[in-house]
Amino acid sequence: MTERSGIRNRGFGMGACAADFDNDGWVDLYLTNFGPNVLYRNNADGTFTDVTAKAVVGSPLWSASCAWGDIENDGDLDLFVTNYVDFTVDNNKYCGDHIKNVRAYCHPNVYNGLPDVLYRNNGDGTFTDITREAGIYSTAGKDLGVVFGDYDNDGWADIYVANDSVPNFLFHNQGNGTFKEVAVQVGMAVAEGGLAKAGMGIDAGDYDNSGQEAVLITNFAGEQITLYRRDSSGLFMDVAARAGIGGPSQRYLGFGAFFFDADLDGWLDILVANGHIQDDVSVRNSGVDHAEPGLLFLGGPSGVLWRPSRESLTRLGGHGNLRWGWETVGP
Repeated sequence: MTERSGIRNRGFGMGACAADFDNDGWVDLYLTNFGPNVLYRNNADGTFTDVTAKAVVGSPLWSASCAWGDIENDGDLDLFVTNYVDFTVDNNKYCGDHIKNVRAYCHPNVYNGLPDVLYRNNGDGTFTDITREAGIYSTAGKDLGVVFGDYDNDGWADIYVANDSVPNFLFHNQGNGTFKEVAVQVGMAVAEGGLAKAGMGIDAGDYDNSGQEAVLITNFAGEQITLYRRDSSGLFMDVAARAGIGGPSQRYLGFGAFFFDADLDGWLDILVANGHIQDDVSVRNSGVDHAEPGLLFLGGPSGVLWRPSRESLTRLGGHGNLRWGWETVGP
C-alpha cells in the first residue's frame, strides 16, 4: 500500500506516531527521521498528503520518537518530538578499537544532547513551537522515547521521556501552558543505585488495575527493564523485579515496548522488541546475540507479570503471529 498511499518518506526513519491532529475523523501520521521529520495528512481515500511545510513541524534534528497529546484540554492534539544527540555526517567520530581497526557505534556520551520540541496545535492545520515558553527546552537529555500520561491524576497531560545514559524526564503539566521537570523529585530520573540507565522505549499504563499509571522503560543489555509504579507516598519505585520482568529482561537490549491486553482478560500485558546494536557482540560477550527474541509478559490480578512459553502462547488463540522468537521458560 505504501506507494499508492503517497507516503514516500526517503529519510533515515526512526519512529512514528499516528493521531487525528485536525479532528476530521481520519488518523494522520507523523514520521521522525535523522533529518527533517514529515507530517502526512490522511485524505480519507487511502492516500496521504505531505503537509509538513504548512503545519511547520519539520524539525531537522536527529529525532527519535514522537507522541500526540492534548496539553491544554482544548480538544486539539499537540505534538512532542524527542531529539537524540548532535551527531552529523560531518562530525562522525571514530569509536572502537583503533589497533584492530574495528569500528563500533559511539556511546552517547561522545556527543552533546539535543533539545526536544513541543508543538502546540493551533486548530487550523498549523502548529507553533512552544518548547521554550512551555519550560520544556533542555540540552541535558539524550532522548529516545516519549509517552503522554497523567501520573498524578489531576486531569492534565504530563510527558514521560526516556533518556539514554542520562536521567529521564517527567514534565508535569502545570495547567497553564507550562511544564515543570520533576523526575528527580518523584523518583523517576535514575535507577536505585543513583545511575541513569540507557532508556529507550517507554509506555505508560495501569497494569495492576489500581487506578494508578505505571511507567515502563526498556534499557541496554545488562540493564533490566524498568517498571516504575507510584506508591501511596506519591513516589515512583522500580518494581520490575517484584513484577517478574526484571530478571528475564537482563540480557536483552530493549527498544520498543508497550502495554496491551494480549489475551483479552482485562489485565494489561507487555510486549518488548529487542535487538543488539553491535553485530559482533556474540564474539565478545558470551550469551548475548545480535538478533534477539521479543518478550511478552502476561499480566494478572497478582500484579506479577510472567513471560509465557511457546506452548502457552498457542493457547492464547488468534495470536499466532506472536509465537515467533519466544523462549520456553514457563511462568
